[in-house]
Amino acid sequence: MDASSILLHLVEGVVGFFVLVWLIGVRYIPHNRVGVIERYWSFAGSLKHGGIIALNGEAGFQADILRGGLHFWLFPWLCAVHRVPLVMIAESKIGYVYARDGDPLPPTQTLARVVTCNNCQDARSSCAAVVSAAASAPCCARASTP
Repeated sequence: MDASSILLHLVEGVVGFFVLVWLIGVRYIPHNRVGVIERYWSFAGSLKHGGIIALNGEAGFQADILRGGLHFWLFPWLCAVHRVPLVMIAESKIGYVYARDGDPLPPTQTLARVVTCNNCQDARSSCAAVVSAAASAPCCARASTP
């Protein structure tokens, strides 16, 4: 074997390794970002009633997010992982949560009621509290600093 064929086999091996890693669904999320999972299809069907957050494995944006690190079994034909910046609100600051899913507020109500969701750290329990109470509340939200 000459040097060019060894180099060709080495390149083929490296490319093959990365294609295999991609096909088995290994994703890396940096520690200053989070991953938002968007499922392309699901046996559970599509979201009902105009919702945008999937709580029961439906197709669409999932309530669970991926923290920094390696994650497995996120197949490219099943879902996309959107890497978005991690929002951190300082201890002396106030964050405002914009509700994007759930029942609308009545016209006479400006702010929604508070639900148990570990300070907006758990979108799934926040959305489940809204669905079980059948009342409007912040759900599956996006935080920003004023």
